[in-house]
Amino acid sequence: MKIKFYNIHDIITFKIINNTNVLHKKISNLEIEYKNFECKIKIDKPDFTIYIGEFTPDITNCHILDENYYIKENYLFCKQDVYKIAKWRFELSGFENGETTVKISCNIFGELFLAAYLIDFLIQLKLTEKGYPIVHASCVNKDNKGYLFSSRGGGGKTTTALKLLDQGFHFLGDNYIIIHDGVALGFLSPLNIFSYNLTKNLSYKLNTKEKILLKIKSILYRLTFGFAKIFSQFNPRRIFPNSIINQTKLNIVFLLIPKNSLSVHDIKREDLITQLIYNQQLDFLFFDKYMTEYSTVFPHSNFARHWELYKKQLEKQIPMELSMYKIEVPPILDDKFFKEIQTVISNERNNKL
Repeated sequence: MKIKFYNIHDIITFKIINNTNVLHKKISNLEIEYKNFECKIKIDKPDFTIYIGEFTPDITNCHILDENYYIKENYLFCKQDVYKIAKWRFELSGFENGETTVKISCNIFGELFLAAYLIDFLIQLKLTEKGYPIVHASCVNKDNKGYLFSSRGGGGKTTTALKLLDQGFHFLGDNYIIIHDGVALGFLSPLNIFSYNLTKNLSYKLNTKEKILLKIKSILYRLTFGFAKIFSQFNPRRIFPNSIINQTKLNIVFLLIPKNSLSVHDIKREDLITQLIYNQQLDFLFFDKYMTEYSTVFPHSNFARHWELYKKQLEKQIPMELSMYKIEVPPILDDKFFKEIQTVISNERNNKL
């Protein structure tokens, strides 16, 4: 048994108890995903606890939906879910009130998806309840001003943040960012690096073995016409130890929209918030499905109304005076795109002097 405790900015805490065998633990990426939030101090009352390993569900007196979901108040059991060759089942309880726990059993490939498809949403759920909504975005800082870039997966968040790091910006995260009272709080998760978003500065930081592995993965990607989209993971705290900051006051929010050509437009605050919610829902398609099943039985529960609460928190925590832009970005983020970003940032600075 392996027990790990995690603390995110002293806002929420959680515990992972892993009862799987050695091979599962070797395959699992959970320790990599949440390494920057790991704490050595025992947490007696975490916001949620995750048990990984075989378990017996408590399915007495449950409503059964689609022969796969067992639901009663404050309880949800999924008999099986599948993504490609990954399989898992889970039991979630205490999410409406009481001690929130999730028990997960999966095959060896499922270990690779537990963070993205189950645990990340629990983090969002608890952060939202406490008034700290998390958004799918990267964020950088320079001269005490923060710049957030939100997009759907693969929309250019990481590439943009890494490129700006090369130009002297500081880094808060490239996948999720927490927002509270106009301040962005960093969420350091591993950098998922492909050949196309490998910047000069990052390449300089990698050792020979890491560069060779990245090259091999790039070749496999091309040979399989993009099917084998295999990335390398690096802890940004190791790669950029002097460029990491924990928080910044937001100055500009950029919404990146994939298009065929480059253009920049102002965006209304309500449209931005709508798109932020959409990007987040896309990232949590599996859990969105679980919430839909639960809301069928309990439509007025807090769990069923999560996206409603999430929207209210975004409206509360994103200031009216923030500058907001929608940037339609081409498939390849070239020098013209980054010059446009720098122009917008420079113009905003000059206008506020």
